[in-house]
Amino acid sequence: MDFRSNLLSGTIPDLSRLNVLSELRLNNNQLTGLIPAWLNNVTIGTCFLSNNYLSPPFPPACGTKCNCGAQFSLSTSSSSSSSTSTSTSTSTSGGGGVSTSSSTSLSTTTTTTSGGSYTTNEYDVLMEFYYATGGNYWTNNEGWGTGVHPCSNDNLSLQWTGIACNIANNAVFAIMLPNNNLTGTFPPSFGHLPELVILTLSHNHLKGTIPSSLMMSCTKLHELDLSYNYKLSGDFLSHSPPLNLLNVLSVPFNDFDGEPVLSSFPNLEFV
Repeated sequence: MDFRSNLLSGTIPDLSRLNVLSELRLNNNQLTGLIPAWLNNVTIGTCFLSNNYLSPPFPPACGTKCNCGAQFSLSTSSSSSSSTSTSTSTSTSGGGGVSTSSSTSLSTTTTTTSGGSYTTNEYDVLMEFYYATGGNYWTNNEGWGTGVHPCSNDNLSLQWTGIACNIANNAVFAIMLPNNNLTGTFPPSFGHLPELVILTLSHNHLKGTIPSSLMMSCTKLHELDLSYNYKLSGDFLSHSPPLNLLNVLSVPFNDFDGEPVLSSFPNLEFV
């Protein structure tokens, strides 16, 4: 049973009647509650429950037959500010026209560069990514571009395709858009998603290099899957800053230079 990175919520169901499980992968979801004691009584080959919101006490099976790993806390406050704000942007087209758009954002990241400090909100980052990767032609783009932050309480009725939210701080937790006809390149701002834990963009048509902001700012990444895009390039594997929490890295069938420097990914479980 492999349901990792699948936006699962709620509690782990009772699977004790199966007796033998060759594989149980429920990691990288939003499961809550206790890890069930029935795990002690079944035979399991491979078992991963890490990166959920499961609560202690953990049963003995977590130390003997199952990787329960790190769990997220529902009471953990975000390191970035999480307040409701409204931003208005104005752009001028080549023909001299001016368009103004307004969007609501919950999470902002302040970045300091040689040119000073600036604030980028998650909604704008996601929409820049949407347009840079041909979002209008994605296989499924439901919910994108509504003008409301995907994790806002005002947006509960309309789920953005491929977006999962951290319910503790209303920030983007995961972007999962495999095999969705994404084209083009990553925009430079893409890394300004400080609460991002899962990024899965495999089997698309992305090209170009990985923005340095992704590796510098997304320090909470646990899973990164960019496989089967074929034209992604650059040396991020051999020149990445440490991503101490990353435990899944999948990048085959691309044009990257060099090999991963394992010291930059000390907790990798799968490459």
